[in-house]
Amino acid sequence: MSDKTGVADKILSELKRVLNGKFMGIFDFYDPGDQENRKRISELGMEWSFYREEFLSRVEKMGLKVEVKNLCLGRNDPTPAGEHFREATIDALPVKSTNSEFCSIEANPPYGGNKY
Repeated sequence: MSDKTGVADKILSELKRVLNGKFMGIFDFYDPGDQENRKRISELGMEWSFYREEFLSRVEKMGLKVEVKNLCLGRNDPTPAGEHFREATIDALPVKSTNSEFCSIEANPPYGGNKY
């Protein structure tokens, strides 16, 4: 798992700290065998968040129970260049069309979170 700056643990620690009840998020995970997109993900130091098994492992190590829900495969295309501002870019990924796993994630503290 790459995380050259320790950002992943900081982000997930803060998520765990502020979690009240459950956390739900939408994710798209890439195929680790997709070399072109993998190269860009590695350059960004974001392997921990773009590969399902690495992400789930990292979240579980933080002590959160995590479930993948609503998993489906879908095509993921690069954002096209704008017509008026061709130099402007929006998304760093994907660098080439690929199939991604789109899903929702539900993470819960083992004790159920703060209940007010």
